[in-house]
Amino acid sequence: MLPLGFAIYYLENGRPGLFLLSLVTTFLVKEELPLVGVGFGAYILLAKRDWKLGLGVLAGSLAAFLAVVRVIIPAFGGGSYAYFARRFAFRYAELGTTPQEIIATTFTHPSRLLQIIVQPQKLKFVVGIFGPVLGLTAISGWAAILVLPTLGILLLSNYAPQYAFSSHYSAPLIALVIGT
Repeated sequence: MLPLGFAIYYLENGRPGLFLLSLVTTFLVKEELPLVGVGFGAYILLAKRDWKLGLGVLAGSLAAFLAVVRVIIPAFGGGSYAYFARRFAFRYAELGTTPQEIIATTFTHPSRLLQIIVQPQKLKFVVGIFGPVLGLTAISGWAAILVLPTLGILLLSNYAPQYAFSSHYSAPLIALVIGT
């Protein structure tokens, strides 16, 4: 995920235009990648204290995600959001069947999140992702926020390829872990 690496580089070197170009380029790769922008927005708000850019990235990322899953994918899939909704509901069924239920569950039943995450196969995945960099992301300060949306998407899923090394799902996470 080269564009994510460039996004981190340009953000850290004070080049917001190139940062945004790199970040938006990642949005074109896969439908959930605009959620990576949420992590960038939070990082910019908390670490950089740039409210204008941070809120813009946060809002723009959420808007891009909603546009992709509610408008663009249905337009190419015969006008229906149902396919994406069914796939989403299947993968995160332990948390809820709609995005609203899943978000509510994260706040009302945090213990359920731990039950889902603390499974041997998922812990092995986390060690495999963070181990090669000796877990430095954990001590990278606010930069650790960058990995949270992607890590959450992968670990909260009950779809095994999302937390396996043999699939493409971990590619954005690897780029973020190395970059932080």
